[in-house]
Amino acid sequence: MSVSQVSYVNQTLISTDNSIDIVLDSVGNTDLTVSGSGNNSPINPVFTYTSGLLTSVAYSGGQTKTLTYTGGVLTQLDFYNLVNTIRKTFNYTGGVLTSITQVTL
Repeated sequence: MSVSQVSYVNQTLISTDNSIDIVLDSVGNTDLTVSGSGNNSPINPVFTYTSGLLTSVAYSGGQTKTLTYTGGVLTQLDFYNLVNTIRKTFNYTGGVLTSITQVTL
């Protein structure tokens, strides 16, 4: 894979062999360079359990998911995608899932 010149901004550039993703910010600075699947999708998960509950998933590309429980019920999921963290909070009423809120940290 070779790149002779890059002059794009606010773009994701993917090598022709899908081995490298480069994300450029609004002024052309490199925000992220990742060797991986070409679309930066998480691959090769490794699961971690604590007291029988799934508590984290680590991917070979460096992305991670962290799951938080209250009383054995999933209440939060943080997904770190190498650029930022996306947090999903699970809200319950009477033990029934009523909504999921999402914020980017």
